[in-house]
Amino acid sequence: MSTADDPDAVLRDLEASLGELEQPDVLDLSKLPQHRLSEVFNDTRDELNKRGEMMEATTPQGRELHSLRAACLVEMARRRSAG
Repeated sequence: MSTADDPDAVLRDLEASLGELEQPDVLDLSKLPQHRLSEVFNDTRDELNKRGEMMEATTPQGRELHSLRAACLVEMARRRSAG
């Protein structure tokens, strides 16, 4: 049986390969209190403005900031709809 025919072997190989990669820090916005979520959103907005990337991200860090800003907006909308 080849590795391709054995899903468990494929997963083991993948985990072994990915285990060497650096794991990024993850911020769970859903666990932040409202005031902290607002701070993260405002700080992200301010940083994008300072970098001149508010309208369009031109660097990898700008893209990360846009992703974080969008995630903040989604979480704030979720909280408003949950009432």
